Amino acid sequence: MSPKTTTFQPRMSRKPPFTAEVQGVPAVEGESIPRRNIRCPQLLSSPQPGIETVFDIVQHSSRKYGDARALGSRKLIRKHKETKKVKKVVDGQPKEVDKEWTYFEMGHYEYVSFKEHEETVLSIGAGLRDLGMTRQDRVHLFAATSSSGYTPKAYSHVSAHWLSIAHGAMSQSMPIVTAYDTLGVEGLRHSLIQTKATAVFLEPHLLTTLLDSLGKLKHVKFVIYNTDGDTELPESKINELKQSHSHLTLLSYDELVSRGSGDRRTPAVPPSPDDLCCIMYTSGSSGMPKGVELKHRNVVAAMAGADSIVGDYLGPDDILLAYLPLAHIFEFVFENACLYWGSLMGYGNPKTLSEASMRNCKGDILELQPTLLVGVPAVWETVKKGVEANVHKSGPVVRSLFWGAFYTKRLLLSMGLPGSGILDAIVFNKVKQATGGRLRFCLNGAAPISKKTQEFISLAITPMVNGYGSTETAA
Repeated sequence: MSPKTTTFQPRMSRKPPFTAEVQGVPAVEGESIPRRNIRCPQLLSSPQPGIETVFDIVQHSSRKYGDARALGSRKLIRKHKETKKVKKVVDGQPKEVDKEWTYFEMGHYEYVSFKEHEETVLSIGAGLRDLGMTRQDRVHLFAATSSSGYTPKAYSHVSAHWLSIAHGAMSQSMPIVTAYDTLGVEGLRHSLIQTKATAVFLEPHLLTTLLDSLGKLKHVKFVIYNTDGDTELPESKINELKQSHSHLTLLSYDELVSRGSGDRRTPAVPPSPDDLCCIMYTSGSSGMPKGVELKHRNVVAAMAGADSIVGDYLGPDDILLAYLPLAHIFEFVFENACLYWGSLMGYGNPKTLSEASMRNCKGDILELQPTLLVGVPAVWETVKKGVEANVHKSGPVVRSLFWGAFYTKRLLLSMGLPGSGILDAIVFNKVKQATGGRLRFCLNGAAPISKKTQEFISLAITPMVNGYGSTETAA
């Protein structure tokens, strides 16, 4: 357990009011006075003096936490194929048919330290400069909105590499651009034209989509494809791409790091707080995707807001299981906040979180045993339904015991009475073990969650904090 916390209970710990009017704001007819969190009567712009940009966070974490573990990922050992009978309606008749299922065997988590992360970041930044890129040139990260298009091996590494590419670009005052693979050819082309990105980082399987989007666009000069050492593009494919797009320079993530390492490393060109940090594209659900410009001070201020709410409870002993896409502002801000707190981040994949799709190894949750988990409403709804289904299958005695303990715990916490810990130990411990047994609290982001689901997760598993992240309003 982190030494930064004593208790974190799913109940109201302070009495209202929770907000206060901002002082000195003139009244406007028909409008209310803006309000702020009661704990932060003044506008927050930084978690501490000296941290004004995202690159400052990288340097701060390296200086303060050094050789401690910062980022972890797993490699795919092999895939297991199994054929099972499933029920299916064929020509209006229910039949049992064969269906092939894929299961994953993963290795243990492998880690890099805060100092090693900074070294990689500086090498990537210098590598971009070695290619001929300069300050304010833009690096487009063509990231996925979910892991559905990735094998677990690729997704685990693309997350860690995504973060290091982003930080590397920022070390040279180069803004990043994010867009989802779900935008398709037109959406990607739209973002490339608007931002005039010089370089693109992507997964190898997205190269065709990129090249179809480029057309006659000449401002994209460099394409960096992700690799973990086992997924190199075939040489024949590289030659084919080079011949069809002779103005492009194609190189792997490892080659980029190598170009900026050792004697070839050029000094960092740190950004200022008012420099552009990133252009985040929305999902395009209401038309063409919209690019939201965020300065470094915008991102740092959002991180300071998160720190003001949960920073007192998090520290170097905490572990985040990170599996949401970094192209979402909520996840991007929170992962940078974890670097600031010195917390370990282990990257996972929705396909490999639990034991259900694994063979000869643990799922990501049991392997990492996180103390902190960030999820979206759909994930928490699935967790709630799964627990309720298991309770229902356990028979009337277990059902009565579970729900009796649930409502008793809710009553005890609402009245500020002791005893909830005993109920956790006797009744809820088995449920908690399914999430690794060490969760201290979790966060919901991306969309509102129902009050019933938040209450259920908070009482049966771990306290839930409702996060709020909106790309459009982060600026």
